[in-house]
Amino acid sequence: SIQNKRHIIRSLGNIKDKGVAPILEKMLSSQDGEILGDIVRALAEIGATTSTESIALLENHDLAWVRESAIYALRKLER
Repeated sequence: SIQNKRHIIRSLGNIKDKGVAPILEKMLSSQDGEILGDIVRALAEIGATTSTESIALLENHDLAWVRESAIYALRKLER
């Protein structure tokens, strides 16, 4: 289910394994809806600074959760 997928993505962010960053970044172009917010937050938790360009494209997304997550992720990755 989508809820399970979202939970797994959040868990990957919590693990902080940079090895999953390319997979998560690729998911940004193949997923839609609220899961995008989970993906960008996971990338931020991992510290995937190479993903900032892809994340920035979501700052104006239609869904508030995705927009807020993109802004959060970009701020966290700029530190």
